[in-house]
Amino acid sequence: IIFALIILFFTYTNIVSADNSYDDIDFETTIVKICHSRLNYNIISPVLNNNYVLDVRNGNLQNGALIQLWEFWNGANQIWKIENYRINSKSYIILKSLLNNKCLDMIDGTGPNLQLWDCDINNINQQWLVDDIDKVKGQSFTTIVSINHINKLYCLTYDKIDDWELIYLSLCDEKNINQMFYMTKI
Repeated sequence: IIFALIILFFTYTNIVSADNSYDDIDFETTIVKICHSRLNYNIISPVLNNNYVLDVRNGNLQNGALIQLWEFWNGANQIWKIENYRINSKSYIILKSLLNNKCLDMIDGTGPNLQLWDCDINNINQQWLVDDIDKVKGQSFTTIVSINHINKLYCLTYDKIDDWELIYLSLCDEKNINQMFYMTKI
């Protein structure tokens, strides 16, 4: 077993090098998980109200658990692990809940609502792009874009209606501050 682990380590080290060069990999047939030396746990909060974070409603552990915005209290249902992948030379991330290792998923592939579902790195409903936006007033933030739609890009969007803090997908607009989020490592 130890011999197999050593072989696996050297094979994996050769696939993903320290400088993240992928020159020798055939991405037509290879899926590569890009690992970092430490875990990448984050909270995700809208720029307009960073007291609220992406939250698995009621700490539900089942497939189909709805995603909402809720006041931050450092619960496992509010912490997300970001995993980077490359398939066929395209990079994307999946967002895994610390609560149950299920992934942020676009309901039925159409949105606008979000849910948790068993992770499948080939499921386009769980593949996201993170577009880092330059620092504004000393703060950097991102947009989180679904790659499910080929002709139109849908972004994670924050809204406040009366006393409700809402999170959903809507058409991307690079000037819409409601689509700008902090991804804060914890």
